[in-house]
Amino acid sequence: MAALAMIGLAGCSPRVSLLYVDYEVEGDPATTADRVAEGFQEAGWELAPPEVPNAVRTTSRTFDRRILYKTIAYLEAVPIGDEYVRVFIHPFRHPFVGARNKLPYMPNTLRRAVFRPLGEALETREIFQRGAARPELDGF
Repeated sequence: MAALAMIGLAGCSPRVSLLYVDYEVEGDPATTADRVAEGFQEAGWELAPPEVPNAVRTTSRTFDRRILYKTIAYLEAVPIGDEYVRVFIHPFRHPFVGARNKLPYMPNTLRRAVFRPLGEALETREIFQRGAARPELDGF
């Protein structure tokens, strides 16, 4: 009986994702930060001064307005060596009254709203999401 209850609860639980996505960098690694910044801007984000020197950061954007709260987020990209970039999303829930709270997860609706347009913008700059199918590999 307990097993059935667990299966029922699992089916009702929200889908959540990690707070980052890894991208593989092709081309000149010296231009990675500039290409990421251009991709952020093409995807509709405004750039903000980064907190660390080798990062690219955006300003916060509102994604979801509810009666009692709104969900806001900003992005931050940091290089991992010369071959990879990790893009972090920092989501917050800002209630109607009170201080904002950092979300420890990313709802899938937020993931789609952020990373679909960003992925398309970065792909044109030879920065590909790790694990994603590439058009040139369709024949394999």
